Amino acid sequence: MNDNIGALWVKEGKKGDFYSGYIEVENGGKKEKIRIVVFKNNYKNKETSPDFQILKSKMTEEEKYKKEEREAIQNEEDYEIDNSDLPF
Repeated sequence: MNDNIGALWVKEGKKGDFYSGYIEVENGGKKEKIRIVVFKNNYKNKETSPDFQILKSKMTEEEKYKKEEREAIQNEEDYEIDNSDLPF
């Protein structure tokens, strides 16, 4: 049994290191990857405050385009064309 639900990579940012990666969740029987970023909580003012903040990653325009392109190709593969009424 594989208990792995995602992965993180250390990235160098302008204000310090952070983590970038994804988690996989099941949504309606289908696995979905959610891209996330994790930042150290520099405003921790009491012991019960979280050490890190996890945010959904914002997609760049290029990433959005690639995702839409992949989904369009997948939809074409799922769509069956009925050629029975073609004259040739």
